Amino acid sequence: MGEGEGGEGEGTAVASDFRCLGARKPRAPEIVQPGLLASTKLRNQFDPRRTNDDQFMSFRNIFRFSLVCTYTTHADNKMLHCIRTQSERCWSCVGLISTNIITGQRRFYKEKWVMNRKKKTHTELALNHFDTFYSPVYNKLWPSIRLALLSPQKYGAIVNNFSADADDIESKLCQTGANNAVLMAVERLNQVEKLTTKSSDDGKVGQNLGNIDISDGTHKIQDWHDNDIFLDESVGKKVKTTGDSLLLNKNIGQKEESERFETNDVSIVQDGQNLMKFMPTTKVYSEKELLYKEESRQSVYTPKDIPIVIVKERMPYVPKNLRMMVYPKGNISEFASPRPDRGGLLAYYLMDASSVLPVIALDLHPNDKILDLCAAPGGKSLSVLQTLLTENLTCSDSSQSRMFRLQKVFHSYLTESTKQNVVQQVCDGIAFREPVYDKVLVDVPCNTDRHVLTYEDNNLFKPGRIQDRIHLPELQKKLLIAGIKSCKPGGSIVYSTCTLSPSQNDGVIQSAFEEIWKTSKIDIVVQNLKELAEGFQDIFKFHKGCQFGQLVLPSISANFGPMYFCKINRQK
Repeated sequence: MGEGEGGEGEGTAVASDFRCLGARKPRAPEIVQPGLLASTKLRNQFDPRRTNDDQFMSFRNIFRFSLVCTYTTHADNKMLHCIRTQSERCWSCVGLISTNIITGQRRFYKEKWVMNRKKKTHTELALNHFDTFYSPVYNKLWPSIRLALLSPQKYGAIVNNFSADADDIESKLCQTGANNAVLMAVERLNQVEKLTTKSSDDGKVGQNLGNIDISDGTHKIQDWHDNDIFLDESVGKKVKTTGDSLLLNKNIGQKEESERFETNDVSIVQDGQNLMKFMPTTKVYSEKELLYKEESRQSVYTPKDIPIVIVKERMPYVPKNLRMMVYPKGNISEFASPRPDRGGLLAYYLMDASSVLPVIALDLHPNDKILDLCAAPGGKSLSVLQTLLTENLTCSDSSQSRMFRLQKVFHSYLTESTKQNVVQQVCDGIAFREPVYDKVLVDVPCNTDRHVLTYEDNNLFKPGRIQDRIHLPELQKKLLIAGIKSCKPGGSIVYSTCTLSPSQNDGVIQSAFEEIWKTSKIDIVVQNLKELAEGFQDIFKFHKGCQFGQLVLPSISANFGPMYFCKINRQK
């Protein structure tokens, strides 16, 4: 019987079909039953290493993918019939390898991520966290902020007034295109003051605040979110104004809360549920999952209706001796490394130019007694001394290694007499309680957004430091409360961070005020810093959505920050 005659029966294989393969003639025709695997003997006879036919598929591949197939002859073409897929393909048409036939689909595929998937770095984990929690807050601004955070940071240069060549250094930096940011702010503030005195009208009613009477000295809050203050006559009076302050009543939202509670009670009664009824567990969380859920909760800031007084800002005193040199917006030039003068002191100190804003917000006066609660590595403490208004400064930090960095900075920029007047101590900032300081700077540890996106070492977003991230807002609140208690009545406290996190900025201010009112009789108010921000808006980009303080946003043209700062005045 020749090929193509009588060989159409499924499951038959004629010995003459294998002569072209160079295989030896089998003793008897063997049948490959449908649904059964070929025998090992037959598989060895059709070893592909012993054939030159490129259009023949080895039975070895069939066994490898666990396919149950039968080999048949159809005319002069070799066919493969798959029992599983009930399909036939002609090798002369589709080629040797047919993915529909020889490539089996695995029902359960487990990716070996330990070997194949690249482990995320700490900087990538930080970026994923920021994309999750910052994007809903800053909306359309987030892509530009994200790009700026991932770009090289822009620095400013504080001219060292203790150097013998301070004036020459300032003139040389001006020749390179740098400007004195402090003098620019002073000029702008003077212009703003002239405009406000000319355009000030008494006894006007605020159009955007409903029926609230805006009297002399009353401050309008323009930067708050629309959802933060609700002016509804059905709830009662939401805002009271007295003198130059704006008071948020404690009764805000009480009616809504009572109605919400009553509604929930009705629903419970209707459902026939009570506290003694057994409720089955729907999901069991591991300890790691609970930590991540707690971190997510801590990363979200929810405004509360608490009576925080926001007073109108006096025209701030900007110390002209503080010479911060910056390049204009759009100029990406970099300052050269400072060199020592003939006295051995470095000419200027490089730092984020927005870091001087908390120091300026302190409103320093001659001979003020100042406490820098978290002083290391020393940039803001050095800025305080560069104002030449006071040397009565106490620098405290809980880390000995960070205090070594502060001491190194002081050694490179200060004279011996100035260093002797500065008190340096390593202690926990929470331990400060006695009100003996006129001004307190609380620059708390935070997410340090730029650092965690740039450096792997000591990164806060290591998987093993999730506890540190969870406890961070609580630590910040305790440090701020300690700073408030350490300030004299009539003094001021400036709280600052270098993060975009609302829960670590306005959220800490809110929780600290609530804690102070519950546990002490201290009277504190928030001082609005909008006018100070207007003086520096030609240099920095400010966010208009903060409730209590001011926030410098990173941008490509002026890549400073982030820097949040809020001023608190202690009245008694």
